[in-house]
Amino acid sequence: MTVGVGVIGTGFVANMHLAALGGLPGVRLVGVADVDAGRARAAIRGLPNARGATSAAELLAWPEVDACIVCTPNDTHVELGLAIARAGKHLLMEKPLAISVDGADALVRAFDERGLVLMGAHTHRFYDYDRTIKRTLDSGDIARSSAAGSGRTGAPGCSTRVVPGVTCCTTVSICSTSRHGG
Repeated sequence: MTVGVGVIGTGFVANMHLAALGGLPGVRLVGVADVDAGRARAAIRGLPNARGATSAAELLAWPEVDACIVCTPNDTHVELGLAIARAGKHLLMEKPLAISVDGADALVRAFDERGLVLMGAHTHRFYDYDRTIKRTLDSGDIARSSAAGSGRTGAPGCSTRVVPGVTCCTTVSICSTSRHGG
């Protein structure tokens, strides 16, 4: 089975998704949609079987599209995501999923009700260093935290620790000071 994918939005991050799609077995780029027709054409240049559209609605009407990747400004995510769910397509939403909890909840409900896959593109959680951080946090070797993240610098008000086994220059910010629940 081949999964037909439509990409909505053609900015910088869309280029990364388009490149990745080209190397995936069982996946075919059906086309892209962008409000700027020139950007849509440029995104599919050299891809003779891909189409361009100037609206998400047009792309969603293509029957070959099984799933979408949304790479648009954050404030458009909920509206586009709900349209994608109504169209019966699966969705990989470039982060953030939504800019409000209510918006994220609405997306989760819409996809759940239809038995569709909704995934936020928080790709770093699949990297070795974030998996190591998760294992370390789960082991209890670091304080129980209310929030944690990985990156190259710590967040204001958080301590930054280097975790053994994590690649060079990666730090962990722990936003709690007590190992035992304080």
